Amino acid sequence: MAKVSVKVKFLKDKHDIEIMLDEPVELFKAQLYALTGVPNDRQKITAGAKQITDATDLKTVGLKDKQVLMLFGTAEEVLARPTETQTFIEDLAPEGMAAIMSAGVPFGLQNLGNTCYMNSTLQLLKNADEFSEAIVKAPSVADPLVKEAQNVFKQMDTTYEPIAPHPFWSRLKQRKPDFGQMTPQGGWMQHDAEECLTELLNCVNGVVKTNGKGLTDEHFRIEMDTVTTLAAGEGGSEEPTTKTDYTLKLSCHIQGNVKQADGSWKGGTDMMPQGIMNGLDGTIEKTSPSLGRMALYETKSRVTRLPKYVVTQLMRFFYKQDTQSKAKVKRPVKFPFALDMHDYCVPELQKKIYAYRERKGEAQRLEEAEAKKAKLSHNETPAAEAGAAAAGGDAKMEVEGEAPAAAIAVVEEDEQCFATYQLTGVLTHKGDSADGGHYVAWIRKDDGKWFLFDDDKVSEVKADRIKLLEGVSAMDHMAYLCLYKRTPLVFGSDNTRYEETKQPDAKATKKK
Repeated sequence: MAKVSVKVKFLKDKHDIEIMLDEPVELFKAQLYALTGVPNDRQKITAGAKQITDATDLKTVGLKDKQVLMLFGTAEEVLARPTETQTFIEDLAPEGMAAIMSAGVPFGLQNLGNTCYMNSTLQLLKNADEFSEAIVKAPSVADPLVKEAQNVFKQMDTTYEPIAPHPFWSRLKQRKPDFGQMTPQGGWMQHDAEECLTELLNCVNGVVKTNGKGLTDEHFRIEMDTVTTLAAGEGGSEEPTTKTDYTLKLSCHIQGNVKQADGSWKGGTDMMPQGIMNGLDGTIEKTSPSLGRMALYETKSRVTRLPKYVVTQLMRFFYKQDTQSKAKVKRPVKFPFALDMHDYCVPELQKKIYAYRERKGEAQRLEEAEAKKAKLSHNETPAAEAGAAAAGGDAKMEVEGEAPAAAIAVVEEDEQCFATYQLTGVLTHKGDSADGGHYVAWIRKDDGKWFLFDDDKVSEVKADRIKLLEGVSAMDHMAYLCLYKRTPLVFGSDNTRYEETKQPDAKATKKK
């Protein structure tokens, strides 16, 4: 891929940037935004006498190495990268290492030769606690690949040094020979982490059972109804058809900006919820029985059953015909720390979720009021007691109509009404193609701490660093797979949050 290294001057600063000439200008602007804080729509870029706009083909500008470009625009406040130095586990003193292990943080997995995709996938699935624990506790596992996954998960809980997952990798290559392909130079080829994830989930589902169904179905299966309707413009009339289907992940379709009537480019995918909805609604072409010809149909898929875990895949890779490789979509896409699944559900399930949230919200409001009353009572009691003592009597404080706190706090809950999912892991990719680059996993532990698992290098990171994985720089790690866990959290009518969230008080919930 053609590229050129330039300097971009903004105010008093000069920034070194590597521009991919085959990529759209919006990618270059995203790099500038990450460095300067100037939003894409405010950027005015000049290269000598030429102005670079959204419609510019960078290959035609004639950019040269070390050329100085000018950037004009008003900057917004931009999220700063963490300044703390990362500390790797293997560099800790014995007492520090023991503290890390006691906190339940496993060591990393050694890279066996372009196996970062495999290591990151295992770390992501290990953090689906109920899923990985059920694999570890499975009494007898006949499938060789699942057996080795069981062994790796066991080692993660007990080891005091990085793990070399040779047996698991050998079984993975036997199960799917594509993972054993070699490069012309004699090394192991890089592969798509999503393919590794899907292969392992399917294998586990056929071997480990719980509640009469496969373990993967129990924890990850999203059931949905897909309604197919003849498009209005086709001129025919047919009854819509409904098909029950399922998936193990939600796809976030990433669309680029579309040229508007005023010449500007807008409408691209900026948020994950937007991209998920794009993936649930679509069109297909098939033979129409009423028209007797090929016709366009509109499809609309909605969830009928919510699982314990939701995996979302940002569709960053596509097959590029001219290079015959999987190219990468590098558009920044924000992903939430709390994902609200309500809007993706069928109306019947939406009503149940809404009713639960109303009850939960009312209980939370009453609890807050109760806490305020208790605090007020505590502050006023000393003065009241002093006054009563002076009068020779007792002091009693009563609040008319006040209900016992325990009665207010209890809400009968159905897990199928839990439509808020908390981010618990992110698998990212750095590079231009699925056939190259590097994968790592970012894992959130139960205590709220985030850790970066870069093969056998493990380091603690701040939650603010996770925000940067949306893709603020084309050369940085970008979110590819996100793991969400179902929680009873309720914030209001819209439960999608782009900041870290707190777990609810366990005393305030009661499961059926």
